[in-house]
Parts: sequence; C-alpha cells; structure tokens
Amino acid sequence: MSMKRNHFSQADWALDLRSEAQKRANMLKSAVREAEDYVKRAPQGMLRDIKHRNSFQYFWRKEKSDTNGTYLPASSETKIIRELAQKDYCLKFIKEAKEELRFWDKYLSMTEKRNVEAVYKDMSEARKMYTNPFITPDDLYIRQWEDRKYEPGYFAPDYPEYYSAKGERVRSKAEENIANLLILNKVPYHYECPFIIGGEERRPDFYCLNVRTKKEYLWEHFGMMDNTEYARNNVEKINKMAVNGHVHGQNCIFTFETSVLPLNTKVIQLMIEKFLL
Repeated sequence: MSMKRNHFSQADWALDLRSEAQKRANMLKSAVREAEDYVKRAPQGMLRDIKHRNSFQYFWRKEKSDTNGTYLPASSETKIIRELAQKDYCLKFIKEAKEELRFWDKYLSMTEKRNVEAVYKDMSEARKMYTNPFITPDDLYIRQWEDRKYEPGYFAPDYPEYYSAKGERVRSKAEENIANLLILNKVPYHYECPFIIGGEERRPDFYCLNVRTKKEYLWEHFGMMDNTEYARNNVEKINKMAVNGHVHGQNCIFTFETSVLPLNTKVIQLMIEKFLL
C-alpha cells in the first residue's frame, strides 16, 4: 500500500524554524528591556495631539485626569514632544511584544525535547530498509546526492595537471584550492557536472550542496579577467545564467582573478562560510 504525499523538498524540511523562533524571541526580549528602560526615564504623563489646519498641535497631559493638557509649541518644545511620543510608542510596543513572546516561549518549550528528524534515525536498521522517511537524514541525503553519475570533462593532452585532495583532476591552481577547501569543510560537490542552462549544456566548475539547508549552488570561477576577450565572453555567460535563474548570491557563487591578482584562499573560505555551511 503506497502513501499519498504532498511534495515537500528536503530544503523545505531543512528550514530551521526553532532557531529563527529563538532569534526572534531574543530580539523581542532585548527590545522590551530597552523600551522599559526608556519608559522609566521618560517624562511623566502622556502626549495628546490634534490636527489643526495643515499641521498638528501637541498637548502635555501630566495627569490622567487632565484631559486637555498643556499646549506645547512644536517650534520650541520639540524635545519633550519627541520624548512623550517615543514613550507612547514604547508602552504599546512592550504590550504587543510581551504577547508575542508568550507565544514563542510556549513554542520553544514545546519543541525543546521533540525532534521529528530523529524518528527515522532511531529506528532499527531492519525497519529502515522498508521505510521511506519524510525527512531524509543528512548522511543518507549526502550519499544519494553524491551518487549522481556523469562523464568527466575533456582535458587536452597538453593541458596542465592539477589535482584535488581526493585525486580528481581540475583545470587550475585556483580550482584546486576551491576543491580542497570544499573537502576540508566537508561540503559535498560535483566537479564540472553537466547542466542545461538556457537550452545549452554547461559544465559549471562546481555544483555544491549546503548540507544544513539542502540548498544547491553552482560555483563558477573566472580566472583570466584581465584578458579582454575572456572577460567579455564570461560577462555574457554570467548575464545568460542570471536570465535563466542562476544568480550570484542566491544559487550561484562567482569568484574572480587576474594574472597579477590570484584568488585568495581567504576569499574561498569566506564564500564557503557564507553560502555552504
């Protein structure tokens, strides 16, 4: 008996809602503390404002019983108007923020000891063999992702030889450095894996997987940007990739170098940390 399923990608399941909820709760708590501190230091009373012709008039209600308040000329009392307006905002913000915090605290408490990702992981190997999980464990997902088969790219007989730490041949010292840092950071990748982009087969230098988010990136390195024809051709290539949905910073990583400005390994590591970890 098969089970009907809605289609959710592993990237959808990988969204770390609990982490985002904790971040939101921490931001709210910090803002509430700041707002409460401001209210303590703010002037007594509250602000009343009315529309008057094409401008506004402001009144300082120092006591609740004072329904009208003392008139504050905007030209000379800007400071007290601003302080009272900010106080009013802070009081309303505190009320709404605390309501939201009650929700996040309840959610975080409820999910603290629950982990649906662990359900499949904790099953016996005998049962795993016959189970198709909704959420694929990272180790299994990586094995399946790396199992993609394709013919490697062609190298001319006189082409310089560069090899990554796992023995695959690449086309430049910069690509060797990229491959080795991907390996060092345990980022799964395919080298020169064929893709159809804009109706043409392309072989991006690296096709990478962010294991945490399950998001995939094409990484292109442009190594001769001081060569005018090379630069022109690759600007055209970058534009064509963008038109077909492959945009730097979203699902692509681009790095560049010239004959006098080689690609720095610090830049490679920065790109890996920014997009792939």
